[in-house]
Order: sequence, then C-alpha cells, then structure tokens
Amino acid sequence: MTAPRPENFGVQPIPPTEVKVEVHPQPAKASSLGIGSIILGILALSVAWVPWFGLYASPLGVLGLILGVIGFVVAMWRSGSGIGFAIAGSAISALALFIGYSVNRDIVIAGYEQAQAAIRRSQQRGDEEDLQQNELGAANDEIAVANADPWDNATTVAEDDTVRVEVVSAEIGRVKSRSFGEDHLTEDNWLKIVVRIQNRTESKKFRYMSWCDSGDLRNRAKLTDDLDNKYSISYERDIVGRTTIESVYPDKTITDLLVFEIPVDKAKFLKLALPKNKCEAGDGEFLLKIPMRLLARESISEKKLPAIPDNGHKQEAKKNQVVIDVDGAEPLDEVLTILVADRSYAVWRMTPEVTGYFLAEFDELVRLARNAKPNDDGVRVRILRSESAKVSAWQKLQTELVQAGIPAEAIVLTKDLVVMSVRKGTSMRGE
Repeated sequence: MTAPRPENFGVQPIPPTEVKVEVHPQPAKASSLGIGSIILGILALSVAWVPWFGLYASPLGVLGLILGVIGFVVAMWRSGSGIGFAIAGSAISALALFIGYSVNRDIVIAGYEQAQAAIRRSQQRGDEEDLQQNELGAANDEIAVANADPWDNATTVAEDDTVRVEVVSAEIGRVKSRSFGEDHLTEDNWLKIVVRIQNRTESKKFRYMSWCDSGDLRNRAKLTDDLDNKYSISYERDIVGRTTIESVYPDKTITDLLVFEIPVDKAKFLKLALPKNKCEAGDGEFLLKIPMRLLARESISEKKLPAIPDNGHKQEAKKNQVVIDVDGAEPLDEVLTILVADRSYAVWRMTPEVTGYFLAEFDELVRLARNAKPNDDGVRVRILRSESAKVSAWQKLQTELVQAGIPAEAIVLTKDLVVMSVRKGTSMRGE
C-alpha cells in the first residue's frame, strides 16, 4: 500500500530554499598598556647607546617594563587579547635597561665613588672642625681655670681629705694676754679670728703648729681684703686662746686664735690664707673668705667697766653697775658661765678692774655663746640657777642657745641651786 501524494489532498508543496550562515571572527583588541610599553621601550632604547644620556633611559625603561607587565596580566585576564604588545613592550624596555646599564656602568660607578669620597671628605672636615673646636674649648677652659680667682668659691670653711678648717668667729676688740699668772687687756683693738681645726681621718694624727709662729714667717697666716689691703699678724705668744703646737688625733678638734690689724671699713670681705703644711697636709693653702658683715664690732673686752677700788677678796662696783656674787660658783675655766636669777640673766666676767656676774641682755648671751670655746669635755656654756630662778627663764635660755647652733651636749645645766647676793651699791632689777 502506498501513501497518497500530497496533491491528492489539495496542498501545494513548499519549494526548497538555500540558507547561508556566515561566521565573522572578532578581530583581536589592541592593548593600550602594551602599546605604551612599546613606545617607552623604543624611546629608552634610542638613548641607551649614548654615554651619559643613556642614564635617562633608566626611568623610561623602568616605566615601560612596568606597563608591559601590567598589560600582560590584563591580556591574560582577557583570554590573551593584546598579549603580544605587552610582551614586546616588556622586552624592548628590558633591553633598553640592559644596554643603558652596560654603556654607562663605569660612569655610574665612578659617580658613586666620587660621591662617597665627597661624603668622606665632608665628614673628615667636620671631624677636624669638631676636634679643633674641642681643642679650642679645652684651651679656653684651661685659660679660664688659670685666670679664675681662687677666692671666688671660698667660704668660711675649707677642707681636704685629712683636715677641715673653719672660721668660728671674727671679732674686733681688745686682746687678753697672760703674763706672770695675771691677765691683761691690750690698749688697742685688734681683729680676733678663731679658727677650728679638725682631723678628718680615722687612723692618722697630725701635728699642728700655729699659723702665728714668728719663727716661720714664710708659712704664717696671711690676711688681705677685696681692696688688696694687707694686714699684719700679731706674733705674741702669751695671748689667751692661742695654740702654739698640739697633736690632733683622728676625729678630734682644736681651736686657735689669730690676731690681726683691724680691717678698713670699706672692705666687703676678708681673705684668710692658711698654709696646709702647718697641719702636715701637704702644699698649698686653705682659703677662707670672711664677709665683713659677720664681724662682731663689740665684745666684752671693748666695754670699759668702771674702775673699782680693791677691797680684798670682795670688790664694790659703782652705784649704777650691777654686780652679783655667788658663793662658791667662781668658774675655774673659760667656759661661758651664765647665772639665771628670777627672770634675769648674768654672765661671769673677769677683768683687772671687776670680777663677778654682770647683768646681760638675752641677745648678748646668744652672741657670746656662739663665740665661746669648748673646754676639754666639749662644754661651751654652763648655766647656774639661783633659788629664785624661774623654770621658764632657764628653759628659754636652753632652747634659744640650741636654736642658735650650740649643740645640746655642749650646754651644761648644774643640778644644785646657788646662793647669790647683789653687791653693795648695786641693785638687781628683773626683766
């Protein structure tokens, strides 16, 4: 059985048609980065052969190489589109760098060495200048030290490793001397300087010889002032308080009294030079500077007491002079002795004219205590109390003396009360 033909159903057949399909391949995209790399590489290559100018090829070649590498990466991301430009640009730029380096290498090395040499010369010049400045500074320092006044840093204390010397007091007044067992006062006033000499060592003693030794004029004490005045020293051996020669043991202290002419009023300070060899401390001098404002221009020795006629053991003062007698309380040494009676104070004085306890102002007692010399036991002040002494009075005296710089152990308060009496012709008036 055969299938019926289409014409048999009244349908016209469709004639066959020809369909053409054309495939157009997409042209490769050019790489702008690769082209830029090629251009920079060519420019670098054109100058790389020329000495000196070839140095300019380096920045062009480096930039071209960077663009070529970036263009290569981008081309790979685009499935290889434009990769040829990137490779060519990178190659040309690298070749330019190589040629430029090869041609100008000696120039670069020579320039580097010259630059290093210039840096070294500059550093050397700087070091030489610093050395010259240091040498100049050291020379100036030596000149300054040589020209510096050694008195600039001097004070009332001078010391070295073995000896310490200190000015204890400086006072203008009459000088007490002792001859044939009797004390005498000079007619004229002198400058009296008390110095303290301390042995600072722990195991060595030294022998002190007075700076007033008339047999050694070259090593005597010298006193000048800021006006270049020179003052003569007294060599009198019988002056009370003078130490002629003495051994000073470790950590022990002695004092000596130096007596000079009175300084001029216009001076601002005194300069006392004491040779070290007097203390077996080697060469050189102890330099002590004493401001004139520290000089005490009044002292007990300057106050002229009234002439009292001799009346045996007891003496009578003039009518207006207060003299106090204390039974059995005459000091046997030179320690400053103060009597407290009621709320008043009296101090022991011994002169050719008058001997006894005399009323004294509180400020005077403090000044005298500061200048007092210690005895062998280190005592500087002895306080006696009468039966009428007020506790507040002697306690105030102790407190003020300690605050004035007197060590507490150098102040002795006697335990026993003393019996006192006012001499005939005088009157006792309390504060």
